[in-house]
Amino acid sequence: KSQGKRNDLTLSQVGTKLNKIRADELLSQNSNDSRNQIQRYIRLTNLISPMLDKVDEKKLAFIPAVELSYLSKDQQEWLYDILDREEHFGVPLATATKLKGIGKSGNLTYKKIDKIIVAKNQELPKMVKISYKTVKDYFPKGTTTQEYEKIIKQALDEWFEKHSEKRETSVNKENTIVR
Repeated sequence: KSQGKRNDLTLSQVGTKLNKIRADELLSQNSNDSRNQIQRYIRLTNLISPMLDKVDEKKLAFIPAVELSYLSKDQQEWLYDILDREEHFGVPLATATKLKGIGKSGNLTYKKIDKIIVAKNQELPKMVKISYKTVKDYFPKGTTTQEYEKIIKQALDEWFEKHSEKRETSVNKENTIVR
């Protein structure tokens, strides 16, 4: 029955081929938002209410939220539970896209979401930068980068050693039984 039937007359990726005006195009003409942005707003209606609230509160970014809206309701509830537990609702776009991809394959479980989110939150910075302006008064002129690193490392070692001794002393005092 469908042989010879044209299915490409209303594809949104390439535009409509008929002279029909799409509702999202009409809305975009009457607002400052593009047709794609309007489609994203509509897509957000697939988010569970608590996740949508986080978007409204600006705790969850808009574009990652759109990606997360493709997860099933159960998967979204699992994700919300994990984010709520971690007290951190920021989901980077790459992570949201990864979750969406695994969700589409049908292999996204609570444990997988937890592993992805917790691993992302535990990532350590690869480099810490301190501006020259911040530390210049502590070093003589002509100090090389290697000398800066060596001296800062020594200072941090001494600081942590001093503060860990104080912490151990206070813990020992708390554990001492007074008779």
